[in-house]
Amino acid sequence: MIARGLFKTYRKIDKLYDWQEDCLNLDAIHKRRNLIYALPTSGGKTLVAEILMLREVLNRKRNALFILPFVALVQEKIWSLSPFAVQLNFLVEEYAAGKGHLPAKKRRTKNSIYVATIEKGLALLRSLIEFDRLHEIGLIVVDELHLIGEEGRGATLETLLATVLFAEKDIQIVGMSATIGNLDEVAEFLRAEVFQRHFRPVELTEYVKLGDVLHKIVRGDNGFEIIPDRQLKYDYTDAALSLDPDTLGGLVAEVVPAASCLVFCPTKSNCENVASLLCKMQRKEMVAHRAAERAQLGRALREEGGGALPTLVSRGVAFHHAGLSADERALLEAAFRSGAVSVLCCTSTLAAGVNLPARRVIVRAPLVGRDFISLAAYRQMVGRAGRAGVCDAGESVVICGPREWPRLRGVLAGGLAGARSALAPSLPALLLPLAPGLSPSDAQPHSLHPPCCHTPSHCCDDAIRSLLKSGALEYAKRGARFEFDDGPIPDDTEFVVSKLGSAAIKACMDLGAAKQMLSDLEVASRGVVLMGSLHLLYLATPPDAAGVRPDYRNYHSMYSKLDEEGILTANRLGITEKTAIRMMTGKTITDVPETVLRRFYLALMLHEVWKQVPLPEVADRFGASRGALQGALASASALALSGSRLCEALDRWHFAALLAELAQRLQRCNAPHLHLLMELPAVKKARAMQLTRAGYKRVEDLAKASADNLVSSVPHLSRSAANHLISAAKMLLIEKVENLRAEAEEVMDELR
Repeated sequence: MIARGLFKTYRKIDKLYDWQEDCLNLDAIHKRRNLIYALPTSGGKTLVAEILMLREVLNRKRNALFILPFVALVQEKIWSLSPFAVQLNFLVEEYAAGKGHLPAKKRRTKNSIYVATIEKGLALLRSLIEFDRLHEIGLIVVDELHLIGEEGRGATLETLLATVLFAEKDIQIVGMSATIGNLDEVAEFLRAEVFQRHFRPVELTEYVKLGDVLHKIVRGDNGFEIIPDRQLKYDYTDAALSLDPDTLGGLVAEVVPAASCLVFCPTKSNCENVASLLCKMQRKEMVAHRAAERAQLGRALREEGGGALPTLVSRGVAFHHAGLSADERALLEAAFRSGAVSVLCCTSTLAAGVNLPARRVIVRAPLVGRDFISLAAYRQMVGRAGRAGVCDAGESVVICGPREWPRLRGVLAGGLAGARSALAPSLPALLLPLAPGLSPSDAQPHSLHPPCCHTPSHCCDDAIRSLLKSGALEYAKRGARFEFDDGPIPDDTEFVVSKLGSAAIKACMDLGAAKQMLSDLEVASRGVVLMGSLHLLYLATPPDAAGVRPDYRNYHSMYSKLDEEGILTANRLGITEKTAIRMMTGKTITDVPETVLRRFYLALMLHEVWKQVPLPEVADRFGASRGALQGALASASALALSGSRLCEALDRWHFAALLAELAQRLQRCNAPHLHLLMELPAVKKARAMQLTRAGYKRVEDLAKASADNLVSSVPHLSRSAANHLISAAKMLLIEKVENLRAEAEEVMDELR
């Protein structure tokens, strides 16, 4: 009854849909068999997952792991589950970016829901396997299961699931998705049953705009047809028509400001251009709508870097893409939810990464980047139109030219693409923690069923040999260990993980990344520059420099401004004034690897942020977007933390201590005076500053606050958000208390 009341209070839900009742009463659920359930976007899938996790922690007294694809979604879920955790006496723990204990703290009296990104979820599972504690998890829920077929993260997700299947610890796996084309094949891999429905609580009407005619897409058993709905006629002048030939402004003006509109654009620059266009095309009533709130939003955005956004939001329009900082994106998302911003021009990543429903969704062109749109991407985008409790109807319009229409028609008429296994390249990473105790004959697909049952034998052989060759694995015979000599492996031996392999597992690092880190540390140990943080920051930069590319024309200018610490660090890396001059003049550099040049450039960027130079100023100076700089900061922090664990496992305590402290400082260097409040989920810099100005400087202050006081003292904070904020603060403090209690109980166990 408490749970029912919480769902009614915080979610406005007092009754389940019929399909949700059916799903929760499946034999697969009651008998704890694996399950995949598939419904359209906005069908209510997440509610079923939450009820299953509540059952696990409250009724079965085992922990649950919830896997989500993005950090923003993890924080959003922590935020929404916190009131339930406080009232129902369980914990919600965040495993994303630099957060989360490895292994998880062992609780005696409370169970936990671990909410994790794919990468951190795998790290958590491996740490539990290492300490023989995997049985503490009873349920794993995977959102956006279709990601299993993507490059990169898909292989990590597949490795995670394969690890659980191989371990056979009575862990139930539940996956959900709206866009998997080969459900049966994925279900076979997971040994899961399938539950599929086509329910959507809010009707979605789909349109395609061809020329100046809006056609309605009517779907039937034999596919779909388009029926002319109306000719679009707006009071455009000739000048306006030449500026906006697709009449995008008219399509938007039909629904705003009374309702909201998302405009999906192919690229980041296109988002900004379309937002600027719509700003020019707005009517007077749109400009006057909620002017005071928009003015305050504009001031907050100016503090974060400004640019064109403050002017755009004054007219109710904004753009949203990865080039913005997390604080800017959070401000815009909150404004769009509240209705202060009526139109958001965004890239396709918003469709998968943030829960922002709208009355109308417009797909500006049938492209994602330079690629033609897929059916899965189309469904993700248009699925944002209409959401129960937010809109009573949803509409989508895809704008298409006559040349693209035949191809788009084929996409809409076709089926969803199937998820294809990406496990083969990741087999070494999968097999490394599973290999101890296996003999050569055990490490074959038929023995590793089900995760590797469809993998060719030579792939497993190649993976094992690569692990042996790299030194991550060794083999033992009658207690004696042998290193790999490239010859045949005797059948009467068994595999053991080497010290290097074990350290890589504990550090949650790919073996190549671990070796690169150790190589950098080996060079640094002969002359690390500790006059400041620059050399350590270089060691924490990812091998790919987090995708940041130097402005080589500016490199010499930066080099000439380096202080003694900077020049010494550059020289240790082989970068001299001669190198900088060659970069400035465009001459080829052969004496310093490009990766070193890129990483040092990134280290200089991070060093400026470290010195408290405002993030927008650093981004402008180095020619990077604010989002890219913030992402680089997060990557460096994560790598420093992993490097610290790697060094600790290999008894390199001096670098372990340095990198551990570096990781912590990187997490808060952008706003050190606000970092305590920014530990709360979904609290970014702007909100933390509002809270501080209102007198709430500590998490404890928020935990003791009343919703009435928060709403009255913090601008544009709804009562629902205030209650969530108070619950999140209480949850964070309770988790800290439980951590201390767990440590005390471990000490008492030792004494006993």
